[in-house]
Amino acid sequence: MKARTILRPYPVAFLVLLAVLAAVWVANRPARAQTTLVDVVFVDNFAVTPNSLGYVTLDFSNVTDLVELWATCGGAYPQSGTSQIASQVLTRKPNPRVLTIRMLNPTGHPVTAPVRINCALDFGFPATATSPTALRERVAKAAQQASSR
Repeated sequence: MKARTILRPYPVAFLVLLAVLAAVWVANRPARAQTTLVDVVFVDNFAVTPNSLGYVTLDFSNVTDLVELWATCGGAYPQSGTSQIASQVLTRKPNPRVLTIRMLNPTGHPVTAPVRINCALDFGFPATATSPTALRERVAKAAQQASSR
């Protein structure tokens, strides 16, 4: 009977030790920095020339302070005949600042001639960045440079 009484404090001490370690871990954990973002949203029309598989890449890597980028695009009109209508436009984001757009005609074949596309773009910048108008101008300039490549 005496041996059981001696072993009783160990589970309690173990639980107290776990609680102290958990409290120390929580107290020393780095705080997550919350970044307040400014959304710059607009629709733009780009003249693009897809490659032989119908792909175009819009690279916004040179836009400084850019945190988030979201886009959806659709065909505006062809510049070289009805077989080059961009009726199916797929937008993919392979990395945070690059858009890969694939255009297919109504029969599912790649659009390979110059076309115009409309893109609704949503850019997230830190709240400490310059004014939304200046950000919009920087993004538009980068988009025009990207679409002219």
